[in-house]
Amino acid sequence: MLARRANAPPPRVFNDTAQSVLKIGKQAASMETDFINNLLKTVTPSTATFANAIDPYWKLHNVLNDLTAQLELYDDLPSDDFPGLSDATGTALDAYGKAYTSTFTNSRFFEIVQAVYHQYFPDQNQRRQSGVKDPQTLGIEDTTILKRTVKLFRDRGYGISVQQRKRLEQIESQLDSVGSDFANAVGNIKGDTLQFTAKELDGVPADRLAKLQKDNGAIKNGMYTVNTYQDFDICYQAKNGTTRQLIYLGSDRVAPDNIDRLKQLVSLRAEQANLLGHKNYAEYVLQNTLIKSPENVESFFNNLADKLHPLNEEQYIKPLKSFKQKETGDSKFLFEWDAARFEAQAQAAASKMRKRADQRDTSEWYEAEHTVTGLLDLLGGVFNFRFTRIDPATAIPGVPANQIVWNPSVLLFAVHDVSGQCLGYAYMDLYSRKDVGGRYPAPFGASFVRADGTPNPISVAAKLLITKADSGVTLLDSDTIHGVIRVIGNVFATFASRTKYSALSTARGIPATAADVFNIVESTFEAWSSNAAFLEKLSNHYSYGSPAALKEWNSKTSNQKQPPQKLPQTPSTGGPTPLQNGHNVAFSLSQSSMAVFDQFLFTQSYPVDTKSLDLTFNYNTIGKKFKQLNQIDDLGVKDTSQWDFFYTQDTSPISAAAVYYTYSFSFAYAADLFSPFEKDPFNTAAGKKFRDIVLASGASNPDYVGLFEQYLGRKVDMSKFYATLGVHGN
Repeated sequence: MLARRANAPPPRVFNDTAQSVLKIGKQAASMETDFINNLLKTVTPSTATFANAIDPYWKLHNVLNDLTAQLELYDDLPSDDFPGLSDATGTALDAYGKAYTSTFTNSRFFEIVQAVYHQYFPDQNQRRQSGVKDPQTLGIEDTTILKRTVKLFRDRGYGISVQQRKRLEQIESQLDSVGSDFANAVGNIKGDTLQFTAKELDGVPADRLAKLQKDNGAIKNGMYTVNTYQDFDICYQAKNGTTRQLIYLGSDRVAPDNIDRLKQLVSLRAEQANLLGHKNYAEYVLQNTLIKSPENVESFFNNLADKLHPLNEEQYIKPLKSFKQKETGDSKFLFEWDAARFEAQAQAAASKMRKRADQRDTSEWYEAEHTVTGLLDLLGGVFNFRFTRIDPATAIPGVPANQIVWNPSVLLFAVHDVSGQCLGYAYMDLYSRKDVGGRYPAPFGASFVRADGTPNPISVAAKLLITKADSGVTLLDSDTIHGVIRVIGNVFATFASRTKYSALSTARGIPATAADVFNIVESTFEAWSSNAAFLEKLSNHYSYGSPAALKEWNSKTSNQKQPPQKLPQTPSTGGPTPLQNGHNVAFSLSQSSMAVFDQFLFTQSYPVDTKSLDLTFNYNTIGKKFKQLNQIDDLGVKDTSQWDFFYTQDTSPISAAAVYYTYSFSFAYAADLFSPFEKDPFNTAAGKKFRDIVLASGASNPDYVGLFEQYLGRKVDMSKFYATLGVHGN
């Protein structure tokens, strides 16, 4: 239905000019600065209270988040979507950002904030004084925002000497510089070229060999040219083990300068943590997360590996070795560069044995636009949301569609709860475009509960990054559906958030919500993408979408019988096959190794001896321990400069230092949080509880486990997670 409910405020109009954008930035900066100046004139540390200092400051930010909403969107989307606004947006956000930074580097405001904090959380000397207030009188959300305010100062070095604070500023500048150089090196990887004979490329299909000549030049002296980065698929096609080894290791050793850059990052983070009073950077980052400490991260993944290793050996290593033995006559070792080739052979053999009569591509039942709309409709019903499709051309009389949505492929929805209360607008940005990076939701605006108890409407741009078909219909495979549902889960969390302060809402993302909890919400929603009953109801063969779609189907299939409209899903009573489970286990162990390596990096204590720190040795040692695959040292190569250093292409130490664990860890909780929906994925009672207890709190209540237990009515049962990987019992 293309309509807008009568009580809904109109969607935002994107008709800004460079001048209007600069005006918004200037106004926001002035409001921030004026508030602090006025506060300092009327409030002193001795007269400061939560009500006259902390509360009004963050309520100001409710207003500022609304004022700067469109700047957030302009900054988040490619400049081509909003021509002529890129430079002005950067200038405006910089002006506002400087004013905000000035607030949290203002020593007088810090004294006021600290005075309020000590009223509820006194130090040892103050405990003996009168006038200390019971923290219980403050309330959970107010306590959280007070602690958050103090932390914003302490993260900038307030509470340590001026000299140390200046060093912190220098470290931030150095981190930006080194991180930028690291990322640029990754972005400019070209790959090395290697020469192989036709015999050394035995197993590579003829059409792929032809493409090698087209891309890299004709055969010279009987040798094909292979680029280790661009032609990496050859690694899995070639029968020759040495060929695979050379391409695999060559592709992983294309950014060697990033080894020293990563050492610099590790050293700087260790020094930063030391200045802030922590043993290491991981301890500093994890203090307010669900997992709490680096020791808990390592304990979780070591325990997981202990449970998975027997299955990995039986369901993954052994089957792959048997195929290697059959092809090469030698299965003493199963190297990293062997795994993909022999897993593909094992899967092909298993598929042949099953003799499936219907080999039809299931993506035919999941056309992009219908599937995204269907997800909003079906999951909206579960969580008491109503998504109403809006035609941008008629959304606001007299306003053209290109001022309502930034791209014709963006689907616009008004969002209401079941009572009819408007919650805002969802912009489903379907397709990947130039410079649209990252599949994630981009909320813009302020999510908070107003004085009258109603939610302030907010907007969310969901960047889905679907690859649009060059012609005809765009279909979604299973992996894409998994990713899309994760984004939609965060869209729902944004609209469900019910906090007094926008700064603690889900709309503020990971800066507000603990990184592991943020991922737990996404992973809980992802579980719907594996539920048979849900997928069947979501499915709709594209040929039923329109007469044109049916015509396309007929043209492709020579007028074969039209398939059923719904794709029947038969829930498997036995779960995945051993090989399928083995793949899942191997992937989990691979992710575990990366999580533990990340902790190794950021549990280094200051000062870090970067000369003796051998990142490559530790990366490979940890990888072998978890994945149980052989590496080049098993061939007698002891020089670590000749080993695998793929970590030099991973930018997570820049963007997600010490929190790589969050994705894999999230499933340990998500499996149980989804359990009320296992038998009935449309369970509205469970959906209401999840929304009201888990999603509504945003980041206002740091007792995440307590919220999960309140929702479940019991303690979280991690055995459900282990069961998804084939581990049963203790």
